Amino acid sequence: MRTLCSAFLIWFAAWAFAPLKDQNAIASGLERHSTADMAILLDAIEQNPELSERAIRAAKYDKILVELVRRGNLEAEGVLEARMKHVEKCFSEVETLTALRRVQHKPDPIVIAVADTDGLLASRASLPALSILVKSADIERVPVLLKMPARNSSNRCGYWRLDVRDSQGSAVPVLMNSDRSRRDGEIPVENEKTPPVQGLGARVAWCEYGASLAYRLPMNEYIEITRPGEYTVTVLYHDKVGFIVVRGVWKSGQ
Repeated sequence: MRTLCSAFLIWFAAWAFAPLKDQNAIASGLERHSTADMAILLDAIEQNPELSERAIRAAKYDKILVELVRRGNLEAEGVLEARMKHVEKCFSEVETLTALRRVQHKPDPIVIAVADTDGLLASRASLPALSILVKSADIERVPVLLKMPARNSSNRCGYWRLDVRDSQGSAVPVLMNSDRSRRDGEIPVENEKTPPVQGLGARVAWCEYGASLAYRLPMNEYIEITRPGEYTVTVLYHDKVGFIVVRGVWKSGQ
């Protein structure tokens, strides 16, 4: 029995697709706040020690970015441009830059590519490992600092998600992270344009325009395909908020 995996749809997720359930009123009812209030809320999240946990902070921050992109007006663009000047004192935050480019109706600054996908065939018992490239491709050539995820005690990385659909559009169930002892299967590849940043963690790298990081994602660590057919695979990535699986459903957080 053979399983056909083709028609890959590859796109970059600038923020979590399923943010953490919010327990703070600051992140609810954002549509009632003025755009000027958005900048104040972003500052509050950055400075609030109670939001120091990375996943919680990122989810709250992302909700505000999503709201700014939804508004898409000149005022929202001004807030994001000011935010970029603020974060660039340390590094160019890819989520903020992505939100700014979307408000400006410009391409995302990060491109995710999957190599060698044409006519990809896989057996039921052996799904392929995908070769992934995360490329810095900002239209204004702004470099980005990618804080690549740490290993999550499994052979798969929680910052990646494979959303697999059959020819009818039905989602293929995702696998639970059952093996807590194995290391993930990522293989970061750094070129001369992406030196590791010392002091910020071993998995942090500057990505100048055109530079890329390479990863290997074993499909069988994420999903199980039990029926032959044609499947569409969407590769999702988030720079800060990890995806977790709860009863076969993708959620975000750690």
